[in-house]
Amino acid sequence: NERIQTISTAIDMIHNEISNQSALTQNFVASIDSIADSYELLNDGCVGTGEHLYKISRNVDQVRTDMARQNSNLSTLDWITIFEVDHLIFTWRVYNNLAGYEKLQIIQLNNPKGCKLGKWLNSQTDPKIINSPIYRQIMAEHEEIHKHSTASWTANDQGDRQSALRYFNLAYDAYKKFLVTLQKLRVVIKSTGDTLETDISRK
Repeated sequence: NERIQTISTAIDMIHNEISNQSALTQNFVASIDSIADSYELLNDGCVGTGEHLYKISRNVDQVRTDMARQNSNLSTLDWITIFEVDHLIFTWRVYNNLAGYEKLQIIQLNNPKGCKLGKWLNSQTDPKIINSPIYRQIMAEHEEIHKHSTASWTANDQGDRQSALRYFNLAYDAYKKFLVTLQKLRVVIKSTGDTLETDISRK
């Protein structure tokens, strides 16, 4: 009888522990549900903000592009500024494609010689420019941006979002290197005597 009583007491203790654990588990599940709801709210907010930023950036880009096309007085250094902004927006659009805000076509990414900078680089004849190591470096880094962007598009198209994001990060890293080299290219261009540049005042 004593042993049975001891076992019964032990079973009661186990039952109480299970009840306590069950209550804790329910509280934990409720907390997880609350976090999930908060995440959904945050996610929706982020997506909404991203969509608005995308629309604004595309409108600004369109205005900038139209102004550049209509202005025949742009200097070489002005065009360098345009190439800089072009490729920032280019990498931004690669991310937008990954985020689902727009659907790019592969031909918009895999032809570096077809973009404005690619055409400009291949049209240069001044020996001071084309024989410069900076010129060769900018060509290589420009190719890198397009290569990684194309890889990001391809991975995303195949449903491999992790690889798509990794390639996007490589494209953006390539852009940051490209940006530094582009400033060095300005110095090379100025060394040829081409120093005219539009003064843009910022308030």
